[in-house]
Amino acid sequence: MSNTNKIFLIVIIVFMVAGCASVFVLDRIRGTVSLVNGKYINEQYSFEITPPPAWKIKEVAENYVMFYGPKEKDLNTILTISIKDNVTEDLDSYVNSKKSRLINDLEYKEFISLRKTKIGDMQAYELVYANIAKKESASKKWYEPFNKHKELFFMKDDKRLRITYVVAYSKYETYLPIVDKSIKSFRFTPAR
Repeated sequence: MSNTNKIFLIVIIVFMVAGCASVFVLDRIRGTVSLVNGKYINEQYSFEITPPPAWKIKEVAENYVMFYGPKEKDLNTILTISIKDNVTEDLDSYVNSKKSRLINDLEYKEFISLRKTKIGDMQAYELVYANIAKKESASKKWYEPFNKHKELFFMKDDKRLRITYVVAYSKYETYLPIVDKSIKSFRFTPAR
């Protein structure tokens, strides 16, 4: 076998080993996630939720998942769960800071409500607001809401969780019952 063939063979073996290793590493980073009996299960963060029926699932990262519903007015109906690790700020401080930032941006946001609620047996906050688009014509300017957000914040140990529902402003009430049913299905599972 010539030196060129040996080098070529070594390069192929290195790529094969690297490919297998990257698949293994990516699998380990992403954690094992599955849909079982209609439930989305995240084993890395030990939680499950029943997404709205027929919504698509996209895992953006191991700590961020999106459920896509119907498109309304060129906007997807979305339900997301995101988790931030190693949080030192308490929930009250975080929510008050988020509300302050929202109120300071009232030119492009409409603050609707903030209230305490529960996710299972955990204390949570529910923040509802709208994004607003500036509209102009030759004779006038006005602002028009284009989507509406419902965000729920809660803590588990040193993790802050956020569940967000976003939809076209006029369709918020349409999907709210199925989204609320999904949110109420959220629960932590025993660590594996």
